[in-house]
Amino acid sequence: SRKKPDRPTKILATLGPASLNKTTIQKMDESGVDLFRLNLSHTAVKDLPRLIKQIQSWTKKPLSLDSEGAQIRNAKMKGGKLEIKTHSLVSLVKANELGTETKIPLYPIDPAKALQEGDLLYVDFGSVIVQVIQIKSGKVLARTLSGGIIGSNKGVATDRPIELPPFTKKDLAAFKIGKKFKINNYALSFATTKDAVKELRSFFPYPISLVSKIESMAGIRNLKEVAKASDAILIDRGDLSREVPLQEIALTQRHILNIGKEANTPVYVATNLLETMIHAGQPTRA
Repeated sequence: SRKKPDRPTKILATLGPASLNKTTIQKMDESGVDLFRLNLSHTAVKDLPRLIKQIQSWTKKPLSLDSEGAQIRNAKMKGGKLEIKTHSLVSLVKANELGTETKIPLYPIDPAKALQEGDLLYVDFGSVIVQVIQIKSGKVLARTLSGGIIGSNKGVATDRPIELPPFTKKDLAAFKIGKKFKINNYALSFATTKDAVKELRSFFPYPISLVSKIESMAGIRNLKEVAKASDAILIDRGDLSREVPLQEIALTQRHILNIGKEANTPVYVATNLLETMIHAGQPTRA
């Protein structure tokens, strides 16, 4: 009999609060998931060893640890989420402070050193937009141009490039744990250079499979070299839409797919497409 061809599509499934249980993971496994993903942006380092042990006891499918990467985020907000009112003044502070209606903590940057007067910050896909109006004596004051509700640990985009290290302190701690458990699948968030890809590989004394996530214009500019240095690339249309105009997302996706084919590098296409349909009649713009 003729051998059936390998299934060309591979499914990478993200695990979260609703799916981190034995029953759900085993059903996903049986349904054809090829790789399970843990997002380090939403996983505490102290919980990581326990979660790895549990997942590995529930499925033989490989587990991938997805780094936080070079992205600015707001830290913990009082009550988990709260409203920032339009025209209000807010302080932009370090991540060791708790966020309130008048204070937004940011990491991994030191706001007083990384930001400039006039900078625009878009918190959680523009749910809240603030502009820096004063930096004085190590304190950063901003005016809220567009208010809204923001939660903890949300992505923050800026209107100008701000150089960030490719890995956060949390990433580095998680890599050590991953090495202890001999995890050999990793994802590099906000991948921008082949050097960052090589540096991540250097943390491990054994070969790893590395997916580089294209989520910024910097990643697109260096796409060819990143694709050649990676085992796969992933298009995150949601995060890309912070920097790429919405009407250009489809063309950008096609461009990334073509570069992946030229480099003979597999490409994943991902986004939280249906998340807003939990409470709205339309999917997200991505």
